Amino acid sequence: MFLINNKNQFKKPNTMKKIISLSMMLMFGIMVFAQQKEAEDKNNLISFSLTNLVANNMTFSYERMFGSSGLMLSGGITLTDDSYESKLGNNAELQFRLYPNLQRESVFQGFYIGPYASWLYLDEKTTYWDYCGTDDEWLTCESSNRNIYNNFGGGVVVGIKIAIAQKMVFTFESGGGLRYSTGKKPDNNYYNTGISPDYVDQVHPSYTGIAPKMNISFGYFF
Repeated sequence: MFLINNKNQFKKPNTMKKIISLSMMLMFGIMVFAQQKEAEDKNNLISFSLTNLVANNMTFSYERMFGSSGLMLSGGITLTDDSYESKLGNNAELQFRLYPNLQRESVFQGFYIGPYASWLYLDEKTTYWDYCGTDDEWLTCESSNRNIYNNFGGGVVVGIKIAIAQKMVFTFESGGGLRYSTGKKPDNNYYNTGISPDYVDQVHPSYTGIAPKMNISFGYFF
C-alpha cells in the first residue's frame, strides 16, 4: 500500500477506441479478401461480436454451412488497461447450429438453435482507493486485487440471421446454460454498480451456476 496525492488526475486511456479501430481494420481486410472469392453459394460467414465490445473484448467467429446446419467457431481477446482496472484474457466457443426454417438463395438466413461449449481465461487486476489522510492534507491509499479465472460452460441459444444485400448479416441470439469458474469474486466495492446483485453475479467471471448468454454480431458472407 502506498500514498497518492488526490490532486493528481488519473487519465484513462481510451482502450475501447483502440479495440474498435483495430476491429474495423480487420473486418475491412476480411471483406476485401472475401470479394476476391467467387462461388455460386456462399457457405462461409465471418462475424464480429458487437456485444462483447462492452467488456473491451474483440471476438471474431467463422461459420461454415453444411446443408441446413452450420458449425461456428469463435475466438477473442480481452484487453483493458487504465488507472483502476487491467484485464488480459482469451475466450473461445464452438457452436453447432440447426436451421429448421432455412431461407436460402445465395446466402443463408433465418432462425436457428445452437448448442454450444465455451471457455474463458481472464487475468484481472482491480485498483481502488480509500481515504487515509489527515485534517491537514487529503490523501488516498491505493490497494489492488488480482484474480485469475478459468471458465468452462455449455448450453443452448436461439438466434436469427438477417441478411442485407446478399453480402452482410446481422445475427441476434440469446439463451444460456451451465458455467463453472475456478476464480472467486474480489472482496471490495468496485463491483457495486447499482445493478441488481443477482444480475452482477451471473455475468461476473467468478460466477458458477446457470448463466445467461446474449450476443449481437455483424458479419460478411463469402
